[in-house]
Amino acid sequence: MVKNMSNVNNDIESKKLLKEAYNCKKEELEFLLKKIENELEKDKKNQNILTAKIVVTSKMAVNR
Repeated sequence: MVKNMSNVNNDIESKKLLKEAYNCKKEELEFLLKKIENELEKDKKNQNILTAKIVVTSKMAVNR
């Protein structure tokens, strides 16, 4: 199966978002969560974005 350029770019962006979630500082979590939720509006089934949301919300819960 050949991916078109749009799918490749979306995959790259979602992987960047996931990496950002893993490396995010405590004070940036809320902003990043909003960014992730905006991306989920566009693509609700993207596993990288869903994982990024789990990572960020878990970090937020630990830091409360």
